[in-house]
Amino acid sequence: MFLAFAIIPLIGVLGVATDTAGAYPVKSRLSSALDAAGLAGGYSLFLNTGDADTLQQVFREVGNPELRLSQ
Repeated sequence: MFLAFAIIPLIGVLGVATDTAGAYPVKSRLSSALDAAGLAGGYSLFLNTGDADTLQQVFREVGNPELRLSQ
């Protein structure tokens, strides 16, 4: 009988743990994207270019470490 009452909170705790574990990779990706956007914007201001295509190219280069290493 005790197991029947204990299973409901255990399922809730398992759900919270699963959601929390799934949130960490999302937070990491969002943080990396924000860092790349800030670096690309600063780089674009440093170059004095207001061109959106140039800013997009810089954002892709900054946000993609493999691209930087291959060049």
